[in-house]
Parts: sequence; C-alpha cells; structure tokens
Amino acid sequence: MKMNNGIEAYRVLVIDDHPIVCEGLRGLIAQKENTLCVGVSDKKSLEASFAGRFDLYITDLEFPDVDMGKLVIRLRNHAPRCSILVYTMHDEPWVAAKLSDWDIDGAVSKNSDINELHLAIAALREGRRYFDRALAPCRSLSPFAVPDFSRREKEVLDCLARGMNTAEIADSLFISPNTVKTHRRHLMEKFDAKNVAQLIAKWKRWSL
Repeated sequence: MKMNNGIEAYRVLVIDDHPIVCEGLRGLIAQKENTLCVGVSDKKSLEASFAGRFDLYITDLEFPDVDMGKLVIRLRNHAPRCSILVYTMHDEPWVAAKLSDWDIDGAVSKNSDINELHLAIAALREGRRYFDRALAPCRSLSPFAVPDFSRREKEVLDCLARGMNTAEIADSLFISPNTVKTHRRHLMEKFDAKNVAQLIAKWKRWSL
C-alpha cells in the first residue's frame, strides 16, 4: 500500500490484549513518516489480520488463548521477511532466556523509556536487530540452562526470593499452602536444587 506521496508504506501491526495500550502505540507509531499502523486486541481481530501482511509485528508476551511462541512461528511462516519485536512488561531473567530461543528481531521492556521502543522500530526498519538491555538474550552467560516456568511458578519463585514463607506466599497469591509446596517442589526439581536456599542461590547467580 502506498501513501499519498506515492511512497510504499511501512506497515506495522501491534498485538496487545489491552485496548488502551494497543491504541496508544498505534497512535505513536502512525506518526512516523510513511508508516501505517493497525492494532489488534482480541483473538478474532488477530486471526483476521492474517488476511494481510505487515513489515513489522509488535507483540506482547501474553494474549488470551494464544500460545505466543507458536504465534511467532506462525508470523514467520506467514510473512518470512517481516520483523518481529516483543514489547513486554516482563523483563525477568527467565524471559530473556526464553526470548533467546525465539526467532525474533528485537525485544523492549515496557518498563524502559518509550525512546527504547522508538530506537527499536528504527533499527528493525533498517534491517538491524535491537534488544533492550533489560531483555538482551544472555543465556550464554548462564552456568546452566534456565528451564521454562509457568506463570504461577514464577510468582512463587519471586516470593521465595523475597524471603516469604509458605503461609505468606499462600496468602499473597490466594492459593493453598499445599499448592505452594507443590510449586516449590517443581521449582527445585527444575533447578536441580536440594533445598530452597540452593534454589534461590542458583536463581540469583543466573540472574546476575
């Protein structure tokens, strides 16, 4: 699609399940020269977007009823020459590890200054990659591979790292103490830790 000046438009699709965030990003990005931006915030609209192709896909890490890892693969197959940028509020170490395995061109934390997003879009538009320092893939720095976590396991791990006991975690996350113990056991198995102290030590050693 060409703009009024006859120049081919740079087409951007924003994928975020929060309509306000989606519309805000769409407005910011559409201000860029020779750029068309569309936003989708529900699964039906996301599916409909596959009727077209975009030069850049900006996606959150979470979207209702959608496996985002599989979505990235689908986007790659649908538009092989596109750029994919992850824009997420999650900048924990295990997120950086996960992203290092994905076929994406960049990642920016929503906790960073908005200028990071502008820099990322400019870089990807020029065919370069761009990773916010908070999300730069760094698995190679780790003395062991960090396993995948469920969202609840991540929450329990964060609570453990803050020194909370089983009862405190249960109250904080509105789950039973037995459920906390189950998640803790799974975390210890995944980290190959003999106790909670070793679990937290391994996690902190990796996150540094």
